[in-house]
Amino acid sequence: MWQRTLNNISERELIALIAKMFVPPVRMTTREWAISRRTISSKETSVGVGRFDPDITPYMEYVYECLDNPRMPEIVAMKSARIAWTETINNYRGKRIETNPCAMLLGFATKEASRSFAKFKWTEFLNGVPELRKIINVGVAKNKESIFDYVFPNGMLRLNILPYELTLLSLTLVWFCRTT
Repeated sequence: MWQRTLNNISERELIALIAKMFVPPVRMTTREWAISRRTISSKETSVGVGRFDPDITPYMEYVYECLDNPRMPEIVAMKSARIAWTETINNYRGKRIETNPCAMLLGFATKEASRSFAKFKWTEFLNGVPELRKIINVGVAKNKESIFDYVFPNGMLRLNILPYELTLLSLTLVWFCRTT
């Protein structure tokens, strides 16, 4: 009787790749993802350090539900400052990167606003999620990547400057995620 052994590394990698295609996608809400994966540092918040607790901002629960609803292709919000909007969107973005990656574009009015977001918001967020730190190229010194481009398997995130016409509308942050 003939028996085949997988001595070739390429054969093993191919079979592993094919096997991964049959694994069902992870089904969890953004809220569940943030609770299970995220820790908050003292640099990110003055509320509390440790595991992420969405109950601190219960008014964002509906936003989490809207973000997870595939029947809502667009979410528009008029909001005040400092209401945990960035943290909510970062949680959703982090969940998408880990569970359903795509090409993402964040638009800012100025390059300085983009740089500030990358340095003080996005990098700190990534430092609190070890799973994402493993798969995303972070920062200039580590991987020779620009702080405006983050690459991960099956997707990327680019921080970009909005066209002048859009900056007249007082937009500070626009987010697009293209799915195929």
